[in-house]
Amino acid sequence: MQTGRTYVPIRFISEKLGANVDWNQNTKEVTILKDGQTIRWRVGNKQVKVNQQTVMFDAPLLQKNNSTFVPVRFVSERLNASVEYLGSKNMVIIFENKTA
Repeated sequence: MQTGRTYVPIRFISEKLGANVDWNQNTKEVTILKDGQTIRWRVGNKQVKVNQQTVMFDAPLLQKNNSTFVPVRFVSERLNASVEYLGSKNMVIIFENKTA
């Protein structure tokens, strides 16, 4: 946890929510694609490109031991999921929002 955010490996959370993930080693940028939505985020940056719009977030994309980590709420919500944090159990629960 950094800056009061819960981080998870980007590929794990994105793929579990049905997104494709691409990593550009040269630019240290991750691209997440799902249902016509594109999220691009560079390591160490708080600016995120969501469908060509720049969105500021209060925590950066992190890289540690050759893995990239993202704040769980930011990415989950953009991939159409809801996030609940149970502080008493130090647990994060992610619910996919299904469309009828």
